[in-house]
Amino acid sequence: MSTISEKDRKNSRRLYFLVFVGGTLGAFVRSIISSVTHMIHPVDSQYCIFGQLTLGTFLSNMIACFIFALVTAISVKELSKEKQIFYKYALGTGFCGGLSTMSTFAFESAVSFVTPRLTFAIFGMVLSLIFGVFMAFVGSWLGTGIAKRINRNQEQNVQEAKQLINSVATGISLL
Repeated sequence: MSTISEKDRKNSRRLYFLVFVGGTLGAFVRSIISSVTHMIHPVDSQYCIFGQLTLGTFLSNMIACFIFALVTAISVKELSKEKQIFYKYALGTGFCGGLSTMSTFAFESAVSFVTPRLTFAIFGMVLSLIFGVFMAFVGSWLGTGIAKRINRNQEQNVQEAKQLINSVATGISLL
């Protein structure tokens, strides 16, 4: 007999669906980024940014690092547990997982090791990792600021609602 309730099964299916939809959208955005960067910066043996690392892979990974950190900072500080799960799976695992290109980065890095400019390729990989951490830091910093602003606005709205209730209650008591 299964110990998983019907509600848990339904929630699991919902989460799988969220990951699927988020991943599909992330992969779609990644393909757009790659297409646009191929037009701007053609890819052949002379036009890779570092070794075999392409501009599309670099930009996709940096955007994914930024979005993931931004969404995480906002959701952890401001959202209910249920909404946190939605953002974690739909945007984090799904969208950012589909957008980021770890497998492409690994492949392009491995191919770079057979190029004659090995030092240049290693520099590109290190720069990509450092810049990814930097983008995550910026996303987290910005997300924390947004969360604080949301919290401040909510507190202000609560104060205004209390004042309105008090004035209505005072008006009713005068009648």
